[in-house]
Amino acid sequence: MGATVRLWSGFAVIAIACVAVGQGAESATGKPDIVKVCNLRPVHPIGGCGSGLEVDLNLGFSPRSLPPRRRAPIALFIAARIFKSGEGSPPGLTEARIDIDRHVEVDAQGLPACGRREIETAPIARARRACGDAIVGAGHLWIERPSPESESALKLRPSLIAFNGGTRGGVTTLLLYSPASRASDEPFVEAVKIKRRRRGVYGWEAVIRVSRLALANDSITGIQLYLKRRTAMPVLGHVLSAACSDGRLLFRVTHVLADDTVLAGAVLRSCISSGRRTSEV
Repeated sequence: MGATVRLWSGFAVIAIACVAVGQGAESATGKPDIVKVCNLRPVHPIGGCGSGLEVDLNLGFSPRSLPPRRRAPIALFIAARIFKSGEGSPPGLTEARIDIDRHVEVDAQGLPACGRREIETAPIARARRACGDAIVGAGHLWIERPSPESESALKLRPSLIAFNGGTRGGVTTLLLYSPASRASDEPFVEAVKIKRRRRGVYGWEAVIRVSRLALANDSITGIQLYLKRRTAMPVLGHVLSAACSDGRLLFRVTHVLADDTVLAGAVLRSCISSGRRTSEV
C-alpha cells in the first residue's frame, strides 16, 4: 500500500486514509497500519477514494521536553476539519476516536467534576458559574447549518468548553459544551469517554459519539480543542501527563462521517527526553 509521510510543525503525519467501515485494523505487531492516502492537507492531495473528501489535521502537545520515565503534566492541542471538493457540504461527524500513546497518562481523579445535568440546558454564563472549577480546556466547533433562504449552508464557529465530567469505573469523562450551537439555540453537550486500552504502542482510547438529537439539523465538520496543562486548581492535579522514553509520542485519529466514510490516520509527534525542569506554558 502507498503512504505519505510529511513533517509539519514538528510532527509527522503518517497517513490519512479513506476506508470502508470495519477496515483499517491494527497490525499484529501493534504498529499503525500504513494505508493508501486519499486526500491530506496541507500535504498535496492524492487521489484514490473518489470521495472528494479531505481533512486538515493538526495535533501537538507542550512542553516537548519531558522526563524519560517520570511523567510530567502536558497540554494537548488537536484540530481537525473536514472538507469536500466541488459543490455541497461534507458529511458531518458522527464519531471520533483518538488512540493515545502508552507513555501518556490520563488521570482526572481528585479534580473538580461537573455533572451533565448542570450544564446541558444552561446558558454559558450559568454553566461557568456552576462548573468553572471543572473547566479543563477550550476551543471551538465548525458547524454547517441548512439555510432556508439559500442552497448554501450557514457556516458557524461556536466556542467550545471542556469540563471534567469525573472518573468512574476506570473511565474518565470530558463534557464538551458549545453554547447556542444547535438550530434550537440550546447548548450542544456531548461526552468524550477516555479509558485505558492497551493496543500495541497505544495505551488509551478517547471516543466521542455525536447523536442526531444533540445536533438537530446541524452538521459538525470540524473541532479544535486545547486541553490545559494546569487546571483551575493545579494543586489537585492535571488531566494529562507524559514521559519521553524514545523521542516520540504516537496518536491515531479516526473520524466516522454521516455517510459511513471513515477517515483515519496516525500522527507521530517528536519529544525531547530531558531530566531538566521545563518552564510552565
